[in-house]
Amino acid sequence: MLAQISTQTGPINGGHIRGSTFSSIVSSTPNDGCYPWPVDGTISSRCLVRISGGSAADSSDSVFSIVSPQAGLQVLSPNGGERFQAGSKQKIRWRSSSIAGNVRIELLREDSLAAILDEYPHNQGSASFDVPLGLPAGGGYRIRASQGYASDLSDGAFEIFVQKDDLVTTRDGKGVYYRNSDTGSETKLAEQAELLACGDLDRDGIDDLVRVGLAESGVWVRFSSTKSWAKVHELSARQIVVGDTNGV
Repeated sequence: MLAQISTQTGPINGGHIRGSTFSSIVSSTPNDGCYPWPVDGTISSRCLVRISGGSAADSSDSVFSIVSPQAGLQVLSPNGGERFQAGSKQKIRWRSSSIAGNVRIELLREDSLAAILDEYPHNQGSASFDVPLGLPAGGGYRIRASQGYASDLSDGAFEIFVQKDDLVTTRDGKGVYYRNSDTGSETKLAEQAELLACGDLDRDGIDDLVRVGLAESGVWVRFSSTKSWAKVHELSARQIVVGDTNGV
């Protein structure tokens, strides 16, 4: 913020007054009619500017105020439209100005407090948090950042969902079935199997299915990417276990 003092007299000396005490704004400035004044941190509702040059001097006709810059907080993310799994780690980002101390971060749903996440230094600007478990799944969630009188909410709501495991079963004489946890529907995937195992064999983030057939000999794999069965071993097995045994 810039303030200006103006005069039409000789060499200028300037100052501003807080109560009855003057402090220097500038010790000397050219007599060109104005001076750009970067207002300092002095807060007062009774300020005056006095200028002087040689034997001439003048002060403001009335008092004015110097006030604190408006404190501000802004939530940058999450800011609406996101989907977060309960128990997952997510990131909050915010921007602050003219505040001090810690920023309190809260999770709200439909304007009601759902959880207090933590407090962080105001100038940290971002933090990771664990999406709380046990909250109702669905939308309407927002982040609120606050410090004193300054606060802000996510512009839009985001969703929290609960991860549900699907079910793959084998029924003697009836085949291999997949039950979708979201829809409750069941789909037949293959003929009956003696053994089943699940694991992400093709590293696409989705579990694949391994079975040992009864009607068909050998070990079979159904990859999530192709959704079709392929025989990977001619021999039958008594046990099948899926895991990253070589760490690759």
